[in-house]
Amino acid sequence: MWKAIALAAAAVSIAAPAALAAPPGRSADSVILRQFELEGANGYEIEVRGGEGGGIPPGVSVSTQRGPISVSYEVPVDPGAGLHAVFGSLGTVAMQFERRKRSVTRQGKNCAYIRETGVFRGEFSFAGEDGYTSAEATSAEGEILRLPNGLCGFRAARGGFPDRFRVTQVVAHSRTANGFVQFGASRLGDEKQAEFAAELREVVGAMTISRRARAFNPAGFVLSPGKRSRRASVDPPAPFTGSARFADPAAGAPTWTGSLSITLPGAPEVALTGPGFAARLCLSQPILSGCTTPHGSAPGS
Repeated sequence: MWKAIALAAAAVSIAAPAALAAPPGRSADSVILRQFELEGANGYEIEVRGGEGGGIPPGVSVSTQRGPISVSYEVPVDPGAGLHAVFGSLGTVAMQFERRKRSVTRQGKNCAYIRETGVFRGEFSFAGEDGYTSAEATSAEGEILRLPNGLCGFRAARGGFPDRFRVTQVVAHSRTANGFVQFGASRLGDEKQAEFAAELREVVGAMTISRRARAFNPAGFVLSPGKRSRRASVDPPAPFTGSARFADPAAGAPTWTGSLSITLPGAPEVALTGPGFAARLCLSQPILSGCTTPHGSAPGS
């Protein structure tokens, strides 16, 4: 169940920011989430999901993942049953859902989750850029999660979360012709483990493509806070290559330099440093407050 609830945050952020009017008889806050999973070529896992409601226009996405690297392809669609979308020349999905089981879980007063499991039937075909992965299917086991009261339990679970958990992070962001590229290194509280994340987001016609990578290493994020200058160095493990240095002198603008880069499916050798990047270091702040640069946000936000 909680895997499906976690899907909610991603599913309701698929499409554009315009509000969606609820169909007759349905609450404006109600949410419907649909998903199924497949095994793709070359060791990739493929997840197809769609959502509508909660004030967000409907959308469908295809996400591919192998180890620390993932790519999502998202398109807005018309509201309706099943999963139906076209992803340019990469593929299509046209699947209807056949319910086998139904269960209801209540998270409190006026907060119900309705989970339906069954089979999606129809046609699905997808091939990533340069054939890094592919999959075809005419049927796939999947589920639908109906939230007639919206993300009520999910929102309640976030209460007090920003105050209990604090994070130190350095973020770097650069705009591109049709999107952005960003990198972040972070450490939660007093933990030694550091997390590194990068994202390249592009808009191609009606489709949004987000290519991401994550890695962990306790020794790859070093801070040197001082009275006259704040510095940080990052040296993340594979799939990243190279390293980067952040400096924020008392006099002068912050700098972000080095050889840090990442190769992602459909995007080889993406530079994560350079003159187009703005960077910022945030020390021990609430985890949900966000560490933003002058023209960007932290990876994963």
